[in-house]
Parts: sequence; C-alpha cells; structure tokens
Amino acid sequence: MNPGSTRDTPSRHVVSTLALAAVWLLGLVITAHHNPVAAIDTSVWEWWAGHRSPGTTAVVSALTVMFSPVWIGIWTVIAAGFLAVVDRSVLRAAQVMATVVAVGAVCEIVKLAVGRARPPVASQIGGPELSLSFPSGHVSGTAALAIGFAVVVTARSTRARRVAAIAIALAVTVVAAVTRLYLELHWLTDVVAAMVLAGALAAIVPTVVTAALSRLGTHVPERIHPYVDPSRTREPTTEEESARWTVTQ
Repeated sequence: MNPGSTRDTPSRHVVSTLALAAVWLLGLVITAHHNPVAAIDTSVWEWWAGHRSPGTTAVVSALTVMFSPVWIGIWTVIAAGFLAVVDRSVLRAAQVMATVVAVGAVCEIVKLAVGRARPPVASQIGGPELSLSFPSGHVSGTAALAIGFAVVVTARSTRARRVAAIAIALAVTVVAAVTRLYLELHWLTDVVAAMVLAGALAAIVPTVVTAALSRLGTHVPERIHPYVDPSRTREPTTEEESARWTVTQ
C-alpha cells in the first residue's frame, strides 16, 4: 500500500476544475465592476463593524497572525518533515508542500489579475493592509495546508475518518476566514473564493505529485527508489521496523 496516495476519481477532478473556474469567473465580474454579491459583501462588512469588543479583538488579532503566510510556511515545513520521517518517503511530504505552493502561486496570479482593493483602511483593525484583496492569502494558505494535509493523510482511511479529517480542516479554515472578516481586512467573497480555490487544488495536486514522482522514480538510483517512487514500498528490515511500517499504513 502506498502511503499518501490519493483516491483518484474523474468526478472529483471535474468538480475541482469547475470550482477553480468559478473563482476565476467571480474575479472577472469583480474586475468588470459587476459583482453580483456586492450587497452581501457590504452587509457582512457593516455587521462585523457593530459586533466587536476589546477582548475579542485581542484574541482575533493574535489568531490571524498564526494564519499568516509566514506561519503557514513554517507549519507546512513541520508537517512535511513529520510525514517524511514517519513514511521514510518523500511522497506525502511532497504532496502537502506542493499543494500549499500551488495554492499560493495561483492565489497571487488571481490577485494580480483581479486587482481588487481591500475594505477601507479606516475600518481595518490593527496595521492597515493595502495589498490586493481577492482572494485572501491568509485563508487560502490555511485551507491549502489544513485541507491538503487532511486529504493526504486519510487517502487510505475509511470514508468516515476522511470526512471527519476534512471537516476539522474546514473548521480551522473557517476560523481563519472569520478573523479576516472580523478585522475587516477582507470582503466575504475574498475568503469564500480562497476556500474554494484551496479546496479545489487540494483535490488535484496530490495526484499530480504522485504522477510526477512515478516518472522521477525511473531516473534515480535503485537504492532510493522506495523513497521517491510511489509505485513501490520499502520492505521493513527488522521486526520493530515492520511494526512501525504497518502502523503508518
């Protein structure tokens, strides 16, 4: 059994592709100044302005830092390192890291293409943020790591465990999204688009990584094939190693 491999279904990839297309379409209508949900964005922005307290603001301000791109990068390295050590293979570690990198890259491309401004600086809590708004980098990064990790580590688990892991990942992502809305650093459509973008790529990227490592495995020395090639597994050499290998499956 390949640790970290994913269930590859055409329907999942079709849904993911349609989700990415929806993000691009929303970005295009925002660029054309015909946002169909502009009124909802404004309503949510105004609602949060009237539901703040000093204590909550302090907690939310601390939380949003933990979801920043810098910290997401740190959490990603830690998560990938953990998987590499447990698996003694680069497969699942590469899948997680590639998901986060891919989401970050696509997020930046969409930001530049759409060029949406953030909510007014006067309403922002904390230091003003003037970078482009759509989609949210904090939320897309958090979703990429949380959902990507859940998808990869439960690839061979039961459906119930897989659903539970993804539900937890979504809950973490929603917390990140709420911090951005509470601090009025993003519009609602910014955080929703970020979650959709990250979720779609988290469903696609692991399969791409598996295919890439399968090709790479034919061009590396035989002794490191099991560490790179997802079509093979390294046989345990001791009873203790065998037990540990079984647990990781």
